[in-house]
Amino acid sequence: MQKTEIQNDLEKLNQIKEMIDETQGTTSNTQDDSALVAFLESNYKLTAKAMKTILAAVEGKKPTTKEPKGSNKRTQRDICGECIKVGVNFNDKEGKFVGFDTLKQRIAQKKNQLSMKLKKM
Repeated sequence: MQKTEIQNDLEKLNQIKEMIDETQGTTSNTQDDSALVAFLESNYKLTAKAMKTILAAVEGKKPTTKEPKGSNKRTQRDICGECIKVGVNFNDKEGKFVGFDTLKQRIAQKKNQLSMKLKKM
């Protein structure tokens, strides 16, 4: 591989990651735990033990991202097509889609490999 090919692949990997981030942004939401603590403290008179119990059960837990359905299937196919071009495997052992979180990890690994090759040149 030549330098320009490696640089092009790195750029494509960045674009794929951005596509995944956009898709995940539409399918998941995040939770801010500080708002929960402020709400509980202002609206309820709880003992320290009760507050700890509630926070232990709720704090930091976020919904997991789901595989896209319907209109996002096309986006998933586009992402998989781009992954084929740069040599990132998007399937597991059984041939099923691995999910966006695992795919992002694989993209990061591929980017690291290509960056190391680029440094050696």
